[in-house]
Amino acid sequence: MSVAGLLQDKYIILIASVALALLLVSEIPMFSLKFKKGSSYNRIRYTFIGIVAAISIAALILKINWGYIVLLSLTCYIGLTRGFVKTRALWDVVPPPDLWRANYRADVLASPDIKSEKLFVLPRFSRVQVLALGEEFLTVRLFSGKIGYVHRAHLSLSVTELPTADAVCDTALSLLGTPYRWGGTSDLALDCSGLVFLAFSFWGVNLPRSTAQMHVLPEVSAQTARRGDLVLFDSHVGLLLTKTTFLHASAFTGFVAVSSLDPTHPLYDTRHAPAGYTIRRVL
Repeated sequence: MSVAGLLQDKYIILIASVALALLLVSEIPMFSLKFKKGSSYNRIRYTFIGIVAAISIAALILKINWGYIVLLSLTCYIGLTRGFVKTRALWDVVPPPDLWRANYRADVLASPDIKSEKLFVLPRFSRVQVLALGEEFLTVRLFSGKIGYVHRAHLSLSVTELPTADAVCDTALSLLGTPYRWGGTSDLALDCSGLVFLAFSFWGVNLPRSTAQMHVLPEVSAQTARRGDLVLFDSHVGLLLTKTTFLHASAFTGFVAVSSLDPTHPLYDTRHAPAGYTIRRVL
């Protein structure tokens, strides 16, 4: 954390300004005259200065070790939530290479025993760092730094090669019926871009998180559209299963569903398709 970075933070500026103001007030004669110039006055004065200094230092430590951040919840929806997170729980730009993915919603246990205490539940398709391979359990490290154990059947090594369109679509289709929730990115609930993001990230392909950001992807014509392409509306996105059918998490239906771009199809999406769309290619 640089000095420039600290000075740019409005919270640090606010705390430092209040501390300086209190310090200046303590030196104004009308306040100082209340005390006789002597050991008692100096003790009170230095105690006050010490308290102000301690508050300022504590604020800087909090800024450096915890960080004032916008919580993304793996969404990149800046401004949704503001809170604190330990910096050691954050990865650098490149995540650790020893990441495994959860094939199912998996319990993280306190010890390598199926009857032991449950520390955490890994959402399906999430990734976790594996420290050691046991005969029945894998030793994992959670974002909090805690060490836990997951049954081997629930995790598999993350894929590094480029997936096929069928693989991505099959992953997305396994989430059919998942409830819709704005900002959702897990098998508990999804929004439209969260569904697409999750289906591709499971196979190691990192997409922009929001629909607006996905408009930077290469555009192709509707005639050349194929399975695995994205269909982008004004503020909505889906995953093409065929040239005219697509999977999407819709607030209109309330869950992940299959719809059509064809007005003659019984599943025609009357909510988004009439306003027009573009096709974007990922694979």
